[in-house]
Amino acid sequence: MKNIFKKLTLNYYLSFIIILIISASFLFLKYEINYNLSNSLPQKLFLIKKGKLPDRYDYVLFSKDNKFYNYNFVKQVIGIEFDEIKQIDRNLWINTKVNPFVIAAGYAKELSLNNEKLNIINVQRIPRGHYYIYAPHKDSLDSRYQEIGLINKDNIIGTAYPISFMDIFIFIITLIILTIFIRFILKNFIISRFLIILFLFLTYFSQNVFAKDLGVHGQIYDIAEEDLKQYIHNKLTSLEESGELKRMQKEQQQQVIKRAKRPKAVTGLVNATKNREFIYDASVIAKNNIYDHSGNIIVQKGTRVNPLDYKKFSQTLLFIDGDNPLHIDWSMNQKQDSNTLIILTKGNVIDLMSKHQTRLYFDQNGYLTKTFGIKALPAKVFQDKDVIKVREETLI
Repeated sequence: MKNIFKKLTLNYYLSFIIILIISASFLFLKYEINYNLSNSLPQKLFLIKKGKLPDRYDYVLFSKDNKFYNYNFVKQVIGIEFDEIKQIDRNLWINTKVNPFVIAAGYAKELSLNNEKLNIINVQRIPRGHYYIYAPHKDSLDSRYQEIGLINKDNIIGTAYPISFMDIFIFIITLIILTIFIRFILKNFIISRFLIILFLFLTYFSQNVFAKDLGVHGQIYDIAEEDLKQYIHNKLTSLEESGELKRMQKEQQQQVIKRAKRPKAVTGLVNATKNREFIYDASVIAKNNIYDHSGNIIVQKGTRVNPLDYKKFSQTLLFIDGDNPLHIDWSMNQKQDSNTLIILTKGNVIDLMSKHQTRLYFDQNGYLTKTFGIKALPAKVFQDKDVIKVREETLI
């Protein structure tokens, strides 16, 4: 009985020491485990490395004062410093300088679940040391609202790493296998338990890596090629001294100015030899059901939708060849107000604007003429009742 009591006492103290060591190790390595209470993220269990700032797409634990909740949040970082926040209606996007260039940043609701007004975040460039945090749930409280807004690095507690149930299962199975193995070798369950827990802790939770100098294996040779940075510097210096660099810069400027004045002409268009008028159908057929932010179907699949039923095409478009004086005179006579736009398919747009003191446009790559099916110039595009008409007119 006395030996049993001693063994239990030894087990008690040894277990206490093990727990104390693990707790101290967690504090030393700045790790903690958090459970996600909300439904905004599918993950529930997170390992937090306190003090570590996140990268894009990392999960982050942060604290931010707001009128809805007073506990810490776990969200995903999708916007970092110098990204731009864009908005169409109440849909938000993040414009980045890397691939992918655009990241969906959520739809901002007008009311909370308690029918309190929600204020959409101001469109802006994300300043240094700030993050746009997000969760895919439609009711997530995140940076899309002013009530949370951008997160300052001072609000961040640490980077969060999701722990799946499979991770926990593998951890337990590994613990059992190593327990049996070390107990068989050491014939001492108490010592084996201590070694197992310590080993698993160091391997599973530590993110430190170590490197060892293994010495030199084989002959090492100096790099014979000239340093690339030095080569570029020498080349630019040589071009500058010879005047070639200045000539190249001037040539490039002239090309840019030339292209701005006279963009690439639209090909395939001819002068109209007869009047032709036809209807441009702006209708589209929905390929899939279209839903609003509440999940209600607003347009069913297969429905033909005519934009003119919802918004008037208030502008009149005049397409001309800017190198043809007859076309220019025709467009100036046709132009009635600021809603009449003159669009060139060829010609010097800068000189013509200066000469006639009116704003002109250019059909870059022929996108508009192809869209409306224009084959001959000059042409006029306008709304007549509930349709858009295209009229090609002869001037001869």
